Amino acid sequence: MATGKTNMRWARLLVDSLDLSGDTRQVGSIGTVYDQQDQTAYSDAVHNFTLGHPTFELSGYQAVWNNTAVTGSAVELAVLEEYIVSFCMGIKAAPALGDPAILQTVDQVSYTIDGSDAVLIGVEFGKSTTTLAYEKCFGDVLEFGTSRSDTWNGTGFLTNGDAATANGAIAHLHVVDVFTGAYTFKVQDSANNADWADLITFSADGQTLVAESGTVAGSVDKYLRFQGTAGAGTGAVWCTIARQ
Repeated sequence: MATGKTNMRWARLLVDSLDLSGDTRQVGSIGTVYDQQDQTAYSDAVHNFTLGHPTFELSGYQAVWNNTAVTGSAVELAVLEEYIVSFCMGIKAAPALGDPAILQTVDQVSYTIDGSDAVLIGVEFGKSTTTLAYEKCFGDVLEFGTSRSDTWNGTGFLTNGDAATANGAIAHLHVVDVFTGAYTFKVQDSANNADWADLITFSADGQTLVAESGTVAGSVDKYLRFQGTAGAGTGAVWCTIARQ
């Protein structure tokens, strides 16, 4: 993982099974927003607030209108539905292992067309986050769309400084290029970057364009990696994870 300042040239937006980065023009803001209840009383010197319910927002999204079958923005976003989203932020280069990611399942709440420049799609996404700890949406990239074949073990990555966590994790898998044979995809954890245990096993086998959100409760060791176990053919997936 590189460090330092970056820009949106290196961001990648995964929506379900598609990398929409080639169509995306703008993401206004993405992250968690809390309701604020004003608790200010007469004798308070400043305004006081308590935090209410959180929601996740991906707002101000614009994409170039593209009706290419299966992969185009106009095809994917034309139906208002729930999407599995990972927003990956490369640091001075395309996203790689350990780069920051924001992940969430979102509900599409609008779809508009703007023809003032190129033909653009405008979309707003939102998600209630009261049933799961999805307000902890900031995580890391574990697998980053590299063309793969045979079995591969991703490099172990220290995702939480030097400590395990106790509240589980949420991971997103995006199959963006299909394999011809069934693969097994897993997130594994380790206390020492050597002895690995299965943490999340996805049901998707890589033979169809699909996205999946996997969860695990309880302890998560400090090292994480992504594993793909051989089926047949060459394909590509992305995986992001956020500790809870």
